[in-house]
Amino acid sequence: MLELAIIAGLAGAREPHKRLSSLTTVWIDNDRERGPMPQDLSSLDIGVYETIGDFIENSAEPRLHWFDCLQEACYAMAANYDLQRYLMSDFYRFRFDYAAYYEFWIGGGRFRFDEDRCRVTTVKRR
Repeated sequence: MLELAIIAGLAGAREPHKRLSSLTTVWIDNDRERGPMPQDLSSLDIGVYETIGDFIENSAEPRLHWFDCLQEACYAMAANYDLQRYLMSDFYRFRFDYAAYYEFWIGGGRFRFDEDRCRVTTVKRR
């Protein structure tokens, strides 16, 4: 979450930066409590992904003709913008560390934000 807070700060998004910097992480047992689902998007989820997505998109190196196709292919692998950003990180003007997210994702983790917590659970990969 620290990396997302840093990117929000670089983007000038004070409120998401402040909220991401002070989140409490809560591990959820999928068998006892419903884990974070896409329909559970909070205002923080939406604000973070819009702010960070726009900032990263606008910080791409000058576009080559194949860039958009590569970006779509990277997203399509898992329908996951964070994984796409990890795979595309060499094409952005600033450096950010999405390696921890990749390790989390490859290990079966996923997360969603509620208003003041980061809800984390594991999923089985096929």
